[in-house]
Amino acid sequence: YTQFTIEQLAGDLLENPTEAQIVATAFHRNTMNNDEGGTDAEEFRTAAVLDRVTTTMQVWMGTTMLCAQCHDHKYDPISTKEFYRFYDFFNQTADNDNPDETPIYWHATDETKAVVEAWEKTSDEARLERNRLDELLKTATEEEKPDLEAQRKTADDTRNKTEADIKAAIEKSPKTPVMVELAKEEHRVTHVLERGSFLSPGEEVSAGTPETFHPFPDDAPKNRLGVAQWLVSDQNPLTARVTVNRYWEEFFGAGLVSTSEEFGSQGDLPTHPRLLDWLAVDFMEKGWSLKDLCRTMVLSSTYRQASKISPELQERDPANELYARGPRFRLGAEQLRDQTLAVSGLLSDKMYGPSVKPYQPEGVWQIVYNGDPWNKSEGEDAHRRALYTFLRRSSPYPSMTAFDATSREVCTIRRIRTNTPLQALVTLNDPVFVEAAQAMARRVLAESPDALEEQIDYVMELALGRPASAPEREHLGTLYASALETYSADAEGANSLANSWVGAAPEGMPVDQLAAWTVVCNALMNVDEFLTKR
Repeated sequence: YTQFTIEQLAGDLLENPTEAQIVATAFHRNTMNNDEGGTDAEEFRTAAVLDRVTTTMQVWMGTTMLCAQCHDHKYDPISTKEFYRFYDFFNQTADNDNPDETPIYWHATDETKAVVEAWEKTSDEARLERNRLDELLKTATEEEKPDLEAQRKTADDTRNKTEADIKAAIEKSPKTPVMVELAKEEHRVTHVLERGSFLSPGEEVSAGTPETFHPFPDDAPKNRLGVAQWLVSDQNPLTARVTVNRYWEEFFGAGLVSTSEEFGSQGDLPTHPRLLDWLAVDFMEKGWSLKDLCRTMVLSSTYRQASKISPELQERDPANELYARGPRFRLGAEQLRDQTLAVSGLLSDKMYGPSVKPYQPEGVWQIVYNGDPWNKSEGEDAHRRALYTFLRRSSPYPSMTAFDATSREVCTIRRIRTNTPLQALVTLNDPVFVEAAQAMARRVLAESPDALEEQIDYVMELALGRPASAPEREHLGTLYASALETYSADAEGANSLANSWVGAAPEGMPVDQLAAWTVVCNALMNVDEFLTKR
């Protein structure tokens, strides 16, 4: 029991860590591993540490330190020796990326806590009773022994059952792989790896940071906690800039430094250096509050501009680097899925828990050496936020991959947006989007007036957040009428289009009208205004 609790990890780097602080270390346990027969555990442990080094520097310092793994950085003043000195900070953790994922933090549920607390209340009494029976057996007569042995067996059976209950409760409890620092006497010796190979250890090095950056704080410990203090030091000019630039990119589609993954000599210069400086300093002075940072950006007059563009601005500033108009860019894979489910009324607001397996095409989920099936989640679990979708690196979720979601093999600082025909096939035909159109059609009939013009305004408000213009009412009305005529004469087709994914329609809803509105909703979910942040 205790090996899974927060007390086991207390005193690791922080004296009294919170659950949130412990779980936060799980980010660095997302590295790849390989436990197939014939693999070398040290090779993949080394690869995991290398990944943690490069990810840390890219996320917080906007620096491509990976270049120095095998040789001195070709563009920035970072040597291979400095790379492995920084590597030493991350080389002293207890995890070896074992198949059992240890060390693991146990999240005690109310059920588990109740079982354990009940056991703790009775454990002392049970132990004393067992000792009493053992003493009595030493001096018992032959006539007394059977009764005493029966009592002892009952006590043992009760204890074993309680321990089994505790183990079962723990096994059902959520667990998170975390980082735990090795005891000082167990610290590994770190070497420069010649050409980056774990088979070629070279010069021995100790923990330190590259000299080109600000100095390591004198009072900071030489461990990962010290690295965290170094990253957010007042003397560090990069962390705050890199962070505010990434949030600017989220809101505006591109960062003030467009190469948000690279602030070194090979990165782009900021388009507005004074603005970047001000945002960074303001961010630090306000206690590194992300909520305040987001509020500052979205309430700015720059962000609140319309995204409409004139021919003159298109010619002068096609990429909107001067911000004479509001941002306009296609939503990311996860955002697009969530928005589609939200407007249809299907999106679940359920929080936390294990990953879910929504619809995906047959035949995609084929894993070598693994017979685990893709059992589609039922009920609201099929409509949870994209954040909860089960992801396997060797078989990523296809509809999100089509919209540039990554495979999660390495940390990706910036996604490149693409435009391909496959994306249109997803939003037109993927079961998630067809089901959303079916559910949205039901909202139109259930929640809007009977007049077609008002229904069109309602569905436009749902999909695009505005009423329809006169030409749009005409076009959508024509589309609806045409679809209604088709499906009024095709009961089987109407039933298939209206009910194939979302289930049988509520009683009283005409199936031909539902099918026609499904066509209209599907069309609206494929217009640029629905797919694009404007």
